[in-house]
Amino acid sequence: MGNSEIVEELFDYVVTVPDGTAIDIDPHIESGVSDEFYYKLNIYFDECCALDVREDRISAAHASSELRDILLDVTSSDNRVEEFERRVKDWVSEIKQSGWYSYEVAFPLNMVDSPKMPENFSVTGTQINNITRDQWVENYLNPARQENDSLSNYFSRIPNDPSDRDYTYWVLKCEATDGGFATHTAFDYLRTLLARITFADCLWRHRPSSSKIPRVRWSRLREPFMILVFEDSSFHTLQIRDYDNRRPESIRWHDEEMREVFDSIPDFSEPLSELESDVNDALRAYLAGITELDVNESFFAFWRGIEILSQKGRGDNAEVAKKRADFAREFVAPEMIREDVYNDVISDFEDIRNEIAHEGYSRTTEYHQIYAKILLDSLLRLYFEYMDDLDKQELEFLLDYGAASDDGKGELRTRNEKLRRVIDFISEETA
Repeated sequence: MGNSEIVEELFDYVVTVPDGTAIDIDPHIESGVSDEFYYKLNIYFDECCALDVREDRISAAHASSELRDILLDVTSSDNRVEEFERRVKDWVSEIKQSGWYSYEVAFPLNMVDSPKMPENFSVTGTQINNITRDQWVENYLNPARQENDSLSNYFSRIPNDPSDRDYTYWVLKCEATDGGFATHTAFDYLRTLLARITFADCLWRHRPSSSKIPRVRWSRLREPFMILVFEDSSFHTLQIRDYDNRRPESIRWHDEEMREVFDSIPDFSEPLSELESDVNDALRAYLAGITELDVNESFFAFWRGIEILSQKGRGDNAEVAKKRADFAREFVAPEMIREDVYNDVISDFEDIRNEIAHEGYSRTTEYHQIYAKILLDSLLRLYFEYMDDLDKQELEFLLDYGAASDDGKGELRTRNEKLRRVIDFISEETA
């Protein structure tokens, strides 16, 4: 379908009132079909506009709003399709030539301050800087309240104090075409940062216990319940994430082993390779699992990360992912589980995964949740150890080889020269 045909379809959703009609109504999108309209408008943006969301740092919502306004504005033109395309071309050219606006995004985190906590973090090449509570209140919170009367009403309805003395406060700078992109980018970077922190803080290590179930750490560290966006030092917008409680969470920054693990995790500077993207997505799944209170949702988040890093193909069943993840566990932490209990528990994984995916609930227990976490811990540790030396395909070879039977291992080594290099490399590393 050509550009003109797509535009003509978009005009079909516009309601206009004929000239001479007593009722004065501006052109607007027909009620009841707005979802369909915006779906097709997004197709037009993706296929026909010379803009890229990431490269031009523009939010999809802002682009849709601008395109809709142009469409409504030219509806009554004699050559409305041509006029629309001309106006869109001018709009694109203006974005390309005018450059980006500077935004500051400030927010509270329910991470308790400590003497060893870093003063700043780097995420995808962007600095997230710690500010004092006084700086947060004076430079961001109070100006936002003065500009937006609705904030007081919002703050009265949430269980969190936006200036809680047990929180820490942070700010990042972002250049973008619009505030929506800055908002999206802030949450995107924060998911990666919090995933790195919680992985290092909650990485499973053997702790003596008389219980059959391993002792593990969980976390309450979550994305901020709100962020404040400023454009050129003036309040721009408030973005509310949710109305959930954020209890302060202490992170073990004093623990040298924890800091060593944290420092070993890449900051995922853009552009990400396919391998880095997989690891980043799996880390975010880890964050979802480690902070989720519902056992089913927590297990499913961990399983999502396992599927990503096990390089499970579309046609592979869950058993493939489980075997590859189990090899990773044996490789990085072979002595740390009760084999009898562990084997019993992971035998349920495929059924539980399917029940949650298709029925929304399952017979998931704390055992399933914990061992799913341990498998994802192991896969992430394996990737962090070797992703600088092995590419995505080589890591898949390694997992495939490790999960194979003895006969299968011999066959894989025989028919795959690249795999032989990987196995030889790993053998030297672990010798």
